[in-house]
Amino acid sequence: MYDYTSAADLCRWAEQQLNRQTFYQLGGIGRYDSSGRRLFDCVGLIKCFLWHDYGPGNTSYYGKTAPDINADQIYARATDKGPISTIPESPGLLVWQRGHIGIYIGGGQVIEATAKRWGSVGGCVVKSQFRDKTAAMYRGTWTHWLRCPFLMYEEDEGMGIKDSYKTEVYNGLTIQIARMGLDPDYEYKGTVVGKPFGPNAVQRSQSIDDPELEAAGWQSCGHTNGGIFYKEPSDGNWMASGIEVLMGNATQLWDTRFDSCAAIGFYHSGEMIIGTQVEIKALAAAGQLRGAVTAAFGIKLNGQRWTAGSEFNSQRDYIYSNKSGRTIVGQAANGQYVMVSVPGVSGKSGLTGSQLPALADHLGLTAAVCLDGGGSRYLSYCGSIKTNTTRAVKNDIIIYRRKKASPAPDPEPDTKPNHQPDTGGDGMVLITDKGPLRIRNAVMGDKILYTVPQGEQIDILDMLAGRQQDGYQWAFVSYTPVGKSDKIIGYSQIDLDYSQMDEKEN
Repeated sequence: MYDYTSAADLCRWAEQQLNRQTFYQLGGIGRYDSSGRRLFDCVGLIKCFLWHDYGPGNTSYYGKTAPDINADQIYARATDKGPISTIPESPGLLVWQRGHIGIYIGGGQVIEATAKRWGSVGGCVVKSQFRDKTAAMYRGTWTHWLRCPFLMYEEDEGMGIKDSYKTEVYNGLTIQIARMGLDPDYEYKGTVVGKPFGPNAVQRSQSIDDPELEAAGWQSCGHTNGGIFYKEPSDGNWMASGIEVLMGNATQLWDTRFDSCAAIGFYHSGEMIIGTQVEIKALAAAGQLRGAVTAAFGIKLNGQRWTAGSEFNSQRDYIYSNKSGRTIVGQAANGQYVMVSVPGVSGKSGLTGSQLPALADHLGLTAAVCLDGGGSRYLSYCGSIKTNTTRAVKNDIIIYRRKKASPAPDPEPDTKPNHQPDTGGDGMVLITDKGPLRIRNAVMGDKILYTVPQGEQIDILDMLAGRQQDGYQWAFVSYTPVGKSDKIIGYSQIDLDYSQMDEKEN
């Protein structure tokens, strides 16, 4: 059996389908007809692999992370893609043209389920060619390549993804996109910064930062404008709504009118959380957040469109129906933090709130909120200002980063945890729900023994007492890879925002 998050395994599996009796059928996802042929359409070939090939013990990796989508929607969701002329020599990429998709296996070759026929060949799973025009099965109509958003590629393993900034034309507008948080050479912290609640605001020409983090060597990687302003019916003054936490201190009284609206927060350890204001408020009240602010409205949550809270303020309705949605902060399926700035001024240009979920899908965001825009729009990346305004603003959101320190030498043997495998465990399991977890051979780093795919179960053998120096709870764990009998024994972080723990059934 395969690790179904691997692009290389996708290629091997696709090659195997060439040796089977197959038939092209619209909507086919690998089931068999009465004559024993497997039925596929183009995207169904990819779904069959991602859905664990209908085998016993189906883990349904794809079904747990995304809705059932077609070829064009997979292309729209992909965050790494380009014209077919720029395709990297990376087997396991997908190739796309409007309404059709295939699996690139290298050398200009594509395995695809197609209705097209080349003489007596076709109407099934075939191996075509798009570089060699003399090839018997030449298809020169592919327009783009993409990395499948539901697969792990070799370059992702252990190497991470570099922080990046780019511009892209979307819906006729040049949008700015900063992606951060997965570069293995850095550690990251997100926070909300600004001025305390009240009539306090600063012109954009003044610095809005987190002096405590900067004194500790953290540097701004992505920096954008924060929460939206609302007009109070009683006095007509503009003021920021809802919860606001700055450097661990709540600076604004809770406004229960906005409890079902979207909010964004950052734990003291730096991880981002997006939820309703009532959820973020509870974490802030418990002292768990360094920064938090209520957003204009939610765009995506857990991969689904999010419109809750629209009935609670007119400003949200105004942005939602007018072209005023300009600043988006969210998180991609791979865990990257993403900041997006859309040009425009109030009511004249930009994107409507109803258009923003499509943009989030296009960027591969599974959670995202809309913040203030127009005259307060601001984005800087690694200290370089990309968009600036002069309007007085009250708070900002910053993703900080700093170079990781050189690994400390291993402690003396008598100070290292001395665990022995306990096959009984403590009756708990850890199930990843946002991305892969890495099992290590020592607490807080050292060699990675195994990367556990999203959705797999890890047995908790022993919980280590207290939080470690990196701010995480750690556990001694056991994991048996799918299709193997040998167990991987080591240490894993237990971050309840990242994962869930369940009682193990006896």
